[in-house]
Amino acid sequence: MHTWLKMMVFGLVFALTGCDVFYEVDVRFSVTNKSHDEIGLKVNGTEVGGVIRPGGSNPTVVQVPIALRRGSTTSVVDEDTRVEVVIYNFRTNQPSRPVYCRAGAKIVVSVFYEVTGSAPNQKEKLSCRSLY
Repeated sequence: MHTWLKMMVFGLVFALTGCDVFYEVDVRFSVTNKSHDEIGLKVNGTEVGGVIRPGGSNPTVVQVPIALRRGSTTSVVDEDTRVEVVIYNFRTNQPSRPVYCRAGAKIVVSVFYEVTGSAPNQKEKLSCRSLY
């Protein structure tokens, strides 16, 4: 069978057997800022939750797309996905390196950001914990 025909058959089979359907679910995030700078939270590239003051904490709800296979008997509320979390430091005008967290409707994502040391030897630490 020719390559293009194989690709067409594969595409047709994939389309008929079911694709993922995406649903937006509300996910609770709690961000703790242990730095001396104002920061912002980005989830999957979108800024959410407003400015988080130095030493502050900010609970927020973020809509996250969750994939559910067509015909699945599982509720989207019971599913989870991986999200990219980045902190944007307003003083340095720089984003942090991303971390990846599990997120879902039944999960609370706790994000912790801190900066230790002084310039030019500052170390930035970003972590997350996902709890049911």
